[in-house]
Amino acid sequence: MIPIRDDPRCFISAGKTLNLNGMGDQKSILDSVRRLIEQLAPTPVCEACIAERLKLAPGKPVERHTHELAGIDGFERDRDACALCGQTKSVIRKH
Repeated sequence: MIPIRDDPRCFISAGKTLNLNGMGDQKSILDSVRRLIEQLAPTPVCEACIAERLKLAPGKPVERHTHELAGIDGFERDRDACALCGQTKSVIRKH
């Protein structure tokens, strides 16, 4: 397991889920998506991996949140290889 950004509550391991607290309403989901991207910065991550790590249904909710973050506070969407799954697709990162 690899600690992320010196936060003992957050780890990534192959096939494991990042441990984030407080995921109920849409704002907390957006906050969780934002935190995960920030913790992985500056590496790119795809929406499918975000959904998997946060135990969310893949698709529209995560896509909506990544679009909402893109272009603000250093968040950027692009086509690149995802740092977690290695597939080249639409990703988001924070610089």
